[in-house]
Amino acid sequence: MRIATAGSGMASADGRGGGRMQRGRGGPRVTPLHRMLLWFLWPLLLATAWSLPTQAAQAAQETRPCSSITPITEARRIVTRDGQTLEDGIVSLPDRIALAWRDQRVQLRYEIDVSVCADARSAALSVFRVGAPYTLHVQGQPLQSLLSHRWFGHSAGLPETPAIADDTVFNGRIPALLALPQGADKAVITLQTLPYIPSGLIRLTVGPTNALMPVAVGHIDTVVGFTGAAAGVMLVLAMMASLLWLQRRHDLGFLWMTLACLFWSLRALAYFDQTVYLPPLWFEQFNPYNILLTAITLCAATLGNEMQQRRPGMAKAANADWRRRPRQALLFAFVSATLVLIVSLVTDHGALLARAYAQSWAAGLSLVTIWWVWTGKVRLAQRHRIATILAYLSLIACAVHDMALVTGDIDPAGPSYLFWGFTLVLVVYALISGDYIIRTLNRAENVNMELEQRIQSKSAELENSYLQLRKTEMAGALSSARLQERERLLRDMHDGLGAHLMTALRGVERSALNPEQIAQSLQDGIDELRMMMDSADMGADLPAALAAWRNRWDNRLGAAGVQLHWHLDDALDNMAVDSDALLQIMRILQEAATNVVKHSGARNLRLKALHVVQPGQTSLVIETQDDGRGLPAQDTQPHQRGLKNMVHRATQIGATLEIASVQDGANKGCRVRFTLPIDPPPQRPERRKSARPEIG
Repeated sequence: MRIATAGSGMASADGRGGGRMQRGRGGPRVTPLHRMLLWFLWPLLLATAWSLPTQAAQAAQETRPCSSITPITEARRIVTRDGQTLEDGIVSLPDRIALAWRDQRVQLRYEIDVSVCADARSAALSVFRVGAPYTLHVQGQPLQSLLSHRWFGHSAGLPETPAIADDTVFNGRIPALLALPQGADKAVITLQTLPYIPSGLIRLTVGPTNALMPVAVGHIDTVVGFTGAAAGVMLVLAMMASLLWLQRRHDLGFLWMTLACLFWSLRALAYFDQTVYLPPLWFEQFNPYNILLTAITLCAATLGNEMQQRRPGMAKAANADWRRRPRQALLFAFVSATLVLIVSLVTDHGALLARAYAQSWAAGLSLVTIWWVWTGKVRLAQRHRIATILAYLSLIACAVHDMALVTGDIDPAGPSYLFWGFTLVLVVYALISGDYIIRTLNRAENVNMELEQRIQSKSAELENSYLQLRKTEMAGALSSARLQERERLLRDMHDGLGAHLMTALRGVERSALNPEQIAQSLQDGIDELRMMMDSADMGADLPAALAAWRNRWDNRLGAAGVQLHWHLDDALDNMAVDSDALLQIMRILQEAATNVVKHSGARNLRLKALHVVQPGQTSLVIETQDDGRGLPAQDTQPHQRGLKNMVHRATQIGATLEIASVQDGANKGCRVRFTLPIDPPPQRPERRKSARPEIG
């Protein structure tokens, strides 16, 4: 059965046409061109139909509130002073604060529109930097930073309700991220004291918490960086310097170094924290005061650790110290800045001027330290001098940058570099001190071995020289110089070693000496022999001979309860002293030290060896001073004999010797001052070939 639609022809009875349909004359005709167009258009129609729901979803997302990070470009600023409104208007961010408003009596309050995220379930406000410590309230409720130590890096994600403290004051220098409650339309930021920069608000953004979190973390990394690690390094350096000072309490440079590291590490711990735990005005005023304390202690460490260079033609006494006035200036800076800051806090006036006063002193002290190092007043090795100057120049550059930040000459959102400038200076000081300690330890370790080897070698050389001298004398081929040296050696042996041995021999023969006295006499003879060998070996090397004398006498003085304080001028390295004068100097020092141990009852002995340059005269000055009983009113015979021997030895080499009692307040003592002209050389008296024995 076949069915034909209207307008179509019937199939033939014989079945021809094979079921083929024929359209009526009035219907549309489908051509091959139409079929081809349909094949090309149907994928495009299908894609359009599929994209319509996606575009609708995107449109709905864009119309949803708080969908992206939105910068806040303006805020309402309300300025009051003593309850009177000075300004109430809209300002663009970052805003500019008039100089007259940077006063502790002026209060700045900002109202920020955050209504764009009022309907969002998870929104936050990012605060990059504020000009002073501040509080933040939304709908009258304080907020807690999501980047605080309690919540930052929490493995389970952000808490739904952070802990809120009514008295939380945020540090304006550190970025903060604060969660906004749902329905919040206005946030209020109140500055708690005068700004340290001429801007109140700098950069604010609002948006979803998940989107702002990585941005805020990046701000923290930029501002804080490695300050925690640097503070730890400063604390370690402070501990090392304090341990060194406890071992060498007369080296006050280590004490000042300890205080400088402590002050700067304290600043890192306090001023790179999220919140403020002090009264806001005290917190801000302590910042320049801490900078000043660090600068003062660094200058004091420079003056305490390094050797001063004396000016040519100095007419003052040899013990004059150019560091006295700088130390007085440091004391004045500390006292005056402390008083100015206290007055500004008590009277509630002049806080900005107090900051400027403290910062000016800090900058001036840094420049003066550069001048000391550059001109050579503070004597350093070449590499240490270059490193110190470069470190201080970096500090000055950092200070200039931060001062431009404070005055508003550069972008208030820029980084601060002063912390790293002072850190670099402290590290350089620590390296210089470490190098000094290593050299001192190496010298102390090698001095005993060197002295023993020198004694052995010089003993062998003396024996060989004596044999050669006898052979040469028997052969009649001695030169004039060798004859004089032989006479000097014999005379010195007779005057020194021979006298000690003769005294011991006579005491033993008469049974007048006990074993301790005999041992002391023999020890004096050994000391005399060593001094003769040192003078014969070292010749013009005065520092080496003094070091050998110190090595022998340091333990003896310590065993007698006498502390030896030692000071040698670096200029002595270039001073030439002949062996005869060197031996007499060692004998005078030995006699002075013996008198201190036996007769003075002193606790301290100070020795200074200085190179004094005066117009037309260069001299060697050696001064010893003790804090004992001083010279007796009437010298006894032993005292008189020993002092006369010292004066006689000085006269033999053309030097002068002054022996006098001193009165320093409640302390007494004896001072021995030895002066030997070097250039031009002194006129020496003719030495006798046979000297009298000196027993006493």
